[in-house]
Order: sequence, then structure tokens, then C-alpha cells
Amino acid sequence: MTIKRTLSIIIVLLLILSLCACGSSNSSIIVSSNPDTSGSTAATAASTAFTTAPSTVPTSAPATVPATIPATEVTTAPVTQPPHVHSFSSATCTSPKTCSCGATEGEANGHEWKDATCSEPQTCTECGATSGTTADHSFSDGKCSYCGENDPNFNQETMVWIPTKGGKKYHTHAGCSNMIDPDHVTLSQAESMGFTPCKRCH
Repeated sequence: MTIKRTLSIIIVLLLILSLCACGSSNSSIIVSSNPDTSGSTAATAASTAFTTAPSTVPTSAPATVPATIPATEVTTAPVTQPPHVHSFSSATCTSPKTCSCGATEGEANGHEWKDATCSEPQTCTECGATSGTTADHSFSDGKCSYCGENDPNFNQETMVWIPTKGGKKYHTHAGCSNMIDPDHVTLSQAESMGFTPCKRCH
């Protein structure tokens, strides 16, 4: 009885060890004992085969799948723009100082008008804008001082020079015959006073 009890205890311990082994597959454990030296039939060899169930422990851990965040839930930090600094262009005749963003400063300069003449109306010397109509001719001695046009109402009678002292000749040039302080008169006036043409300048 002592030998059988000892064998039973050994078998139970081996069974417990086989169940605790990690990653082991089907295994067979054979336990045997030899008969004692006395030749007793009770101590015959006993052999027992034990088969353990396949291990359910995985050989490797499953791969971890990263979580996916829906695109609608993804947020980004707002972009902060630097504050706008105005850069004003120079004012013109019609516009005040103006920034590229549309802001304005001050007032327009206004036009710098040049007087109208017979050939052009009032004209701004800064931007070329015009206003009004042309002016009348400015005649002097039978001609317009701006455009050179003849005055249609000018007396076309010839003007001559006569000496104030001595001599009875009229001249076309004030310096002819070394006249001193000559008078500028019409030809008809000179002839009515008895003057005749100078042979040198006529």
C-alpha cells in the first residue's frame, strides 16, 4: 500500500506541473516503477499515460489597431494674422491719402487752375483736368499775345516815326537818322503834317 500511495502522489504532482507549463502542446508523461528486489507481485511495474489538453494561451499578443478620429472631429488651431498697418499713397486733386485696404486720411488737394486762354480752357497744372471754355483773344498792336492771330478790328494803317525837332522825313525805324525822342504816328498823320518818306529806310 505504501508504494501505490507514493505513486499516486507523484502522478498528481506531475499532472499539476504539466497544467502550469506555458506554451506547451500535447504531452505524454509516462511514470513507471521497477519491482522491488524481493520479487513481490504487488510491486509490479505500473505505467500510466497522461495527455494534457492543448494550451489556450496565445503564443503572441494581437496587434493593436490605432483608433481613427473622424475628419469632422479634427480641429486646428486658429491662425493669427498680424495687425494691419496703413500705408497711405499721396493725396491727389480729387482723392485724399488712400491705403491699399481702402482707408483714407485727410482731404483731396483740389485742382491748381491755370487761367484759360484763347486756345484752351482752365487747366489744372497737377492733373491736366480742364474746366469751362476757352477765353477771348488778348490783342495787342493788332495781334493776339497768346496765339498770334490778327485783330480783325485793328486799324491796319501803317505807323511811322517822325522827328520832334528838325527834319521833314517820316521813318519806319525809330533809330533812323539818329532821331531823338521821335513820335509814333500814322502815315496819314505824318503826311498831313507835311512829312515825306525817308529815302534811307523807305
